[in-house]
Amino acid sequence: MERRPVRTVSDAEVFEHAHALRQAVAAHTRRSGGPLAVDWDAIAGHLKRPVVDVLLLAQALQLRKDSWAQVALPAPATLRYPDGWDAPTLGRLRDFVHAQFGHAQSVDWDIVALYMGVDSASCASAHVSSTLRSLGSVAAETAATQPVRSRSHPRKWTADEHARLDFATAHRTRFRTWDDVASFVGNGRTRSACISAWSFKRDRQVQKSAQWTRAELQKLESELLASGGATRLSSMRLAELFPNKSREQVRAQLRRTRVLLEYRKVRAAVAPDPQRLVDCCEAMVDPRTAQPDWHQVSAAMGISPAMCRKQYHALAVQASRRQPWSKHETQMLRDALDRVNKATPDRWEVVAQLVGSRTPAQCLQRTQYLDRRKSEQTSS
Repeated sequence: MERRPVRTVSDAEVFEHAHALRQAVAAHTRRSGGPLAVDWDAIAGHLKRPVVDVLLLAQALQLRKDSWAQVALPAPATLRYPDGWDAPTLGRLRDFVHAQFGHAQSVDWDIVALYMGVDSASCASAHVSSTLRSLGSVAAETAATQPVRSRSHPRKWTADEHARLDFATAHRTRFRTWDDVASFVGNGRTRSACISAWSFKRDRQVQKSAQWTRAELQKLESELLASGGATRLSSMRLAELFPNKSREQVRAQLRRTRVLLEYRKVRAAVAPDPQRLVDCCEAMVDPRTAQPDWHQVSAAMGISPAMCRKQYHALAVQASRRQPWSKHETQMLRDALDRVNKATPDRWEVVAQLVGSRTPAQCLQRTQYLDRRKSEQTSS
């Protein structure tokens, strides 16, 4: 970790305060030793100086070889986290680090060890481990209170979630499985969501370092079309086609090309006659679920079931945008607003799911309109 002392102690300060510090340490030290054997807060109050200045002064005296400057301090203890740390001692450690240094990247652990009476390695390990454990428990509690999200309406990743994901993936010795990563990220994120977000970010980083020409993209696309959309292409063949690209760069661009070809197929099947997809969905209904049988619709349209479902919902949303709000939809909106608390994260997305036929933005606009109308009627 980066070491950044608060300040340095001059020789003049050492000569001036050495005697008073030795007497104060002797008066405020427990004979039994152990953690917090020296009451540095009381010593700082006696000397009328900040506690960090007193610790730096004591550290400077300990480093001097002069006999007059030696301060009799108990030997630092070694505590293993979490068994050796009780709640009061751990609380003192975290409070001192937060008050004097703010962030763990700039902590002088020798000063912390002197204050706690515990060796620096034990202090650093306990502080980092307890911080990670508290963040994980908070994330778990937050995840337990989050509403279950639909796959058709995924939540956008926040900056805090991305920061947690980056920290967990960079410290794989602490987070050995994706379940551990998901529990640390929290906020209802599953292991598959963490894997997808990490893969997407890695692909973007890989693509930034790869310069693909139009000829190379056309060559990759023709190779994919010639294979008939095979899920796996020969690594040897790809290495021959693109000798100046790494395996990760080729795989990332291959995934992008597959998605591009899929959307081209969707546009060719749906764009000329969108009503055909709607008719297929209304005609091919699964009697068990009363929903469109997406496999039959996929066979009729020539695109994947997931794309059929996505395009059908997009057409339904576009159609609802052109239609005014019905009384039934307005009542559904009011019921949803009564059920969903204002403090709920992503409130309008949850409300839109309960309404069913409107987007979050439409629900927000309609609610604002109803509030204005109600206030006008009250004022008149």
